[in-house]
Amino acid sequence: MKKIITIHIFILTLLFGATPFSFAQQVHRGQISLPGELVQQGDQLHLNLDANLSGLDLSRNRAIMLTPVLVGPAGQRFEYPSILVNGKVRNKVYNRALALDDETRYMQSRYYAVLQSNDRTNRSLTYTQTIPFQDWMADAHLDLREDFYGCSGDWQQLIVERIINDVRLDRVAYDFTSVPAYIQPDVELEKRRNEQWEAYLEFPVSQTVILPDFRNNQAELSRLRNGLENVRSDNNLRVNRIDITGYASPEGSVALNERLSQGRADAMKNYLTSNMGFQRDIYNVTRGGEDWAKLERLVQESSLTDREEILSIIRNTADAETRQSRIASLKGGAPYRQLLSEYYPQLRRVLCVVHYTVRGFSVEEGKEIIQSRPQQLSLDEMFQIANSYPQGSDAYNNVFDIAVRMFPDDPVANLNASSIALSKGDYVSAKRYLDKADTSTAAYQNNLGIYYLLQEDYGNARNAFTRASQMGIDAGRQNLDQLQKKIESEKIEIR
Repeated sequence: MKKIITIHIFILTLLFGATPFSFAQQVHRGQISLPGELVQQGDQLHLNLDANLSGLDLSRNRAIMLTPVLVGPAGQRFEYPSILVNGKVRNKVYNRALALDDETRYMQSRYYAVLQSNDRTNRSLTYTQTIPFQDWMADAHLDLREDFYGCSGDWQQLIVERIINDVRLDRVAYDFTSVPAYIQPDVELEKRRNEQWEAYLEFPVSQTVILPDFRNNQAELSRLRNGLENVRSDNNLRVNRIDITGYASPEGSVALNERLSQGRADAMKNYLTSNMGFQRDIYNVTRGGEDWAKLERLVQESSLTDREEILSIIRNTADAETRQSRIASLKGGAPYRQLLSEYYPQLRRVLCVVHYTVRGFSVEEGKEIIQSRPQQLSLDEMFQIANSYPQGSDAYNNVFDIAVRMFPDDPVANLNASSIALSKGDYVSAKRYLDKADTSTAAYQNNLGIYYLLQEDYGNARNAFTRASQMGIDAGRQNLDQLQKKIESEKIEIR
């Protein structure tokens, strides 16, 4: 037996060579090209090989059988159908046997293909097989077993070569359902609110008496009265104070403009006392003097040719009289004349700010109030209203959108608004809200993680979820667990 084995090895080495190729795309001493892939798709494993036999040099009486074998990490095996390649004479013998021999016909049915090596019409072959995918196949490789029909008339195993090193796994998208975090606002024990109106009243030169029928005063006064009346007649409110501030435009002396602004404020108080029914002691009257602050805003928002020069004078000249003089003399007075006609009338105004407190509302009352006067609700009341609706519903989301509009700088309102934006996949708006939220909270870290997740920044997402989880928030733990499953399922590499 030892001699036979020795002879076989010697003969096969002479005929074909016995040096194996690692992960070969070319086998059988480079005579057969066999590139391919193993691909998992769902519950199936697909094998695709493109065999090129044009370089195969096989003796007339010989045959070679190529058998792909899937090998698992613990020795699991699956043999695919073989490819039989016959030399010219051997192929004639095979065909005669096929006509007469049942066993040969049976073997024919088990081959993937039977080819003749020197047949110029069969130099290439596309080999495809699909089998049910099993877990062990994820770490499998593909070997090619080459069996040789030699001069002794028997089949002998020639060599086993690895031709595919691993399986390309289907990256099944993990269905990640992010869990945004919300913060319940503190209860607002006393809801203090204010509303303001500006009245642009016109006065005869150097006068402070309000003349209702003078120019456009009637329309301005009517608008102011209507606003105050709405507050006064609202049974949900209690008016505490009305601030009245008079302003003047910066032409003429500063002293005169101080007196005009005070006189106009006093005149407004007298008018409202006579026409609105509020007690006199509810008014707080102050003079605003020359309204440089509003002039700066108007110029900043304008398209004036000399805007930057005017703004520089306003911002860099401390003395009001000098500021007036420099603006009046700028470029021969042309910019000043434009200011005087188009912008200064907007500075001669009286500002009324009414301060009031609002009673508390039940959830059902709040559902009506939020549609008409949402400013009367507290953040906590809005939170209660939102949670009376199904989470994620349009009504639920809409309440949080209203809350951040009513309280644009509140950290809690912005954090909760970020949750709504994130649930919609709107990470741009979410980032804008997060920038105004309290970064020290676990809810912030959780929502920041979702923000990173939406941008597929999985490393920063995991870090943020980890911080949220360590701070004790359940949403952070849920998101961290889901992210880890996503990373494993989709084979995501974290840099």
